[in-house]
Amino acid sequence: LHRLAVDLKMDALLFQLSVFNLFNKILSDPAAAAYRELVTFAKYVLNRFLSLAAKNNKAYVELLFWKNVGAVREMTEGYSKDGEGKKPTWTEEEEEELRKLYEEHRHSEVPDIVETLLPLLSNNTRTRRQVVMQLVHMGLVDNAKELKKQKKGTRIVLWTEEQEQELEMLYEEYKDSDDVLGNILKKLTAKRSRARVVDKLLSMGLVSERRELYKKRSRSAQGKSSGKGMTEEAFLEGLTQGFPDDTVDRDDEDEEDESVESEEEEDEEQEREKSQNGGRRSQSLHSPVERRADVGTMVYALQQEGMSGPVLWLQNRLIKTAEDREEDGLSQ
Repeated sequence: LHRLAVDLKMDALLFQLSVFNLFNKILSDPAAAAYRELVTFAKYVLNRFLSLAAKNNKAYVELLFWKNVGAVREMTEGYSKDGEGKKPTWTEEEEEELRKLYEEHRHSEVPDIVETLLPLLSNNTRTRRQVVMQLVHMGLVDNAKELKKQKKGTRIVLWTEEQEQELEMLYEEYKDSDDVLGNILKKLTAKRSRARVVDKLLSMGLVSERRELYKKRSRSAQGKSSGKGMTEEAFLEGLTQGFPDDTVDRDDEDEEDESVESEEEEDEEQEREKSQNGGRRSQSLHSPVERRADVGTMVYALQQEGMSGPVLWLQNRLIKTAEDREEDGLSQ
C-alpha cells in the first residue's frame, strides 16, 4: 500500500468509502499506538483526500466507487470533455505530407522508416503508433508488422575470410585436445556463441558430427563404464541371463521348484535362526546378488511387454550419470 500510495503516487485509488471506514476503526482503536505505521499511513491518505476535495467538489461522490488508473487521473488532473478522448484526426494536408515523406524514404536503407518520418512531420505531437496506424489506413503499407522495429541482437553477423582462417587454425591446433570447442572459444578473436562456432565448423567440413567437439571423457572413466556402447540385445541378455524366452521351459522350472518347496522351507527356517544370531553381515554380502536377480526379473518382464527401448534408454542415462560423478571425483 505504501508503494502504491507514496512511490507510485496513486493514493487516489484508496479514496473509497469502505477503505475510509477501515481507517476510522484503526484511528479510533485504543490500541492504535501499537500500530504506528498503519496510523501514519491512514492519516497520510486522509490528508491527501481532503487536499483534493478542496479543489474537486466531486471528490466526495467518487468515494462511492472503486477507481482504475484512468479514473484516478481524471479525478486528480481534471475530467475530459465529451469527444476529447477520441483518436486524433488527420487533415488532408497532414495525410499528403505523410504520403510524400513516406514515398521519399521508403526505398532508403534506414533501419526504421517510422523513426525517420517522425521528426520530419509538421505536427511534432504525433506518436509512432499514430503514424503506423495512419500509414496502414492510407494503404501505404499492408499491415503494421511491416514497420516493426528490428530487435537488437537478431542480425546475423557473417564470418569474414580472416575469421574463417583463424577458426580453421584453432581447430587444427586443438582438435586432439580434451575440450576442442572450449579451447577454440577461449582463443577466438571475435567472440561467438557455441552454437555459431559449431555450425561454422560443420559448414566448413572440419568436423562431420557435433560430438567430435564435445569434451572427451578420461580413459579411466571410459574403462570403468563397460556398459557404454552396449547394444540393446547384449544389455538385455546380460540382465536376463537365466531367464529363458521359452515359456514352456519356465513352466518346467516352476514344477521343479514346487517339488523341492518343502525342503527349501526347512532350509529357510535354519537360515532365519542363523541370521538372528548375527547373520546381518552375510545378508549384506548377498544382497547385491539378490538385487541383481530382482532387476533381472523386472527387465525380463519389461522385455516381454515390448519395453526394451525405454530400458536401454534408462541404462544409457545411468551410465552417463555414473561417468559424470566419477569425473567430478577425479577433478576434485
